[in-house]
Amino acid sequence: MGKRDAYPSIVAWGLSKHFGKTDVLDNCDLEIRGGMCLCVLGRNGAGKSTLIHLLADLIAPDSGGVRIDELSYADHSVEIKSRLGVFPEQNPAIPELTGDEYLEFVGRLHGLPEADRVERSASLIKFFFDGAYPTDTRIKNYSAGMRQKIGLIGALLHKPSHLILDEPFASLDPPSAMQLVNLLNDYRSSQRTMLISSHDLAYAEQVATHVTLLEGGHLSEPQPIESLAEGTAGQRLLEFFGDNHESVPEWLTQA
Repeated sequence: MGKRDAYPSIVAWGLSKHFGKTDVLDNCDLEIRGGMCLCVLGRNGAGKSTLIHLLADLIAPDSGGVRIDELSYADHSVEIKSRLGVFPEQNPAIPELTGDEYLEFVGRLHGLPEADRVERSASLIKFFFDGAYPTDTRIKNYSAGMRQKIGLIGALLHKPSHLILDEPFASLDPPSAMQLVNLLNDYRSSQRTMLISSHDLAYAEQVATHVTLLEGGHLSEPQPIESLAEGTAGQRLLEFFGDNHESVPEWLTQA
């Protein structure tokens, strides 16, 4: 039995986070195994970004805990973060740097050998930008889609074992979004682990193996993505999106 088959890759238990009198997350449990992509759905302000910040150790929970590959942040923070690729709500790409400067910074942060960093950067830039990479332009002058791409490249640069991505398809044009779908599917097929939040289920459902709804501070039991085409889970999801059916796969609206 392989290491990633032996135990869940990402586990959270009893996660709670309060801001003032608002219970953003209330006693949430989560379990994601290798080869699984869990899509977290919820309305704006439901707490999706807060959940991602907690899982990535960007903020501390009021109660509960997180383990990555059975390691705790308290004892193994550096090791865990070397295994994580994180794209949070606020794009981490530094506006005053060029894309090359930012990727050099990320590579050094993760201790990548220079040759590996250069090779990996070139490969990802070619994949995402397809010859339209603005070499000497500061990130603050990028378009929204270009900023999204360079931020995602930074999350992928060190070949992490686990990806935690907040709205990865935002600001991407349809061809770029489909490129990302294909890349993430290749990533997941190697038994790595992903958690994504997305408003755009039309893309997310092509990557996700399971989906969970975040409502009122609580996470629903994760369901296989295929199960949404039938039963009450699909109806609840349609209620989430309301009349915005452009974000909903055709198979779900016809269920």
